[in-house]
Amino acid sequence: METTIQKYLQIKLNWSDKIRLTNKTPIPPVVNCLYAAYGTSDIYGQDSLLYIGQTRSLSQRMSQHLEKGGTLSTITNLHISVGVFHGPYNDISKIMDVTEKLLINILKPSHNSANINEASKLAKQDMLVHVLNYGNRYKIPLEVSNVHFYR
Repeated sequence: METTIQKYLQIKLNWSDKIRLTNKTPIPPVVNCLYAAYGTSDIYGQDSLLYIGQTRSLSQRMSQHLEKGGTLSTITNLHISVGVFHGPYNDISKIMDVTEKLLINILKPSHNSANINEASKLAKQDMLVHVLNYGNRYKIPLEVSNVHFYR
C-alpha cells in the first residue's frame, strides 16, 4: 500500500554550547525553545543525553526542573544545550510540540516518559516532519524525521 504525504514540514534548530547548571547558574532569557539535558547516568555513563523538553521561558522552566523533586534536580554533572528555532514559523507552539515529540521518540532520553511513542502519530496524519539540527548538537543527530513511520 502506497502512502501519500499531504504535508511536509521542515524545522531548523540551532543548538547552543552546553551550559553547566546549578541552582546558582544564571539562565539566559531564551523563549520558545527546546533544551537537551546531559549528565551522568548510572546506566549510560557520563555526559549522557537524559532529557529533552520544550519551553516558552527557559529560565522559568529550569527553575522548576532544579527545585527539590524536579525532573533534573537529581542529575549529577548537569548541563543543558538550548535549541533555538530558526524560523519564521506561523504556529511556534505546534512547531515546538512536533519537534520535541520527534526528538524524544527517536533518541529516547532516559528521563523522558511522555512522548516516547508520539512520532508515529505524525505519520497517521500524513505529515512528513524533517528536523535539521545545527550548531553544537552533541548527541543530537544532524537530521531526524518521521519518514520511517510511513509504510
